[in-house]
Amino acid sequence: AIPVSTMPLQRKKSLPDVAGPIQLTATSPLSREEVSVLSSMRREEIRRQIDESERLRANPFLYLVSPQVK
Repeated sequence: AIPVSTMPLQRKKSLPDVAGPIQLTATSPLSREEVSVLSSMRREEIRRQIDESERLRANPFLYLVSPQVK
């Protein structure tokens, strides 16, 4: 057996080595109005999904006419 003290620990890096900062978008940041519109659209979509899941849970026969079910 090899003594533990002679083997250096080789750990996998948790993050990749990046020379420079990662630019997420090539354009300027979103304006407050754009953020507001996008977030309200997202909230409305989540609300719609929750409502639909509650309706389907309450009445399983709706799965027969649901467009998501193939």
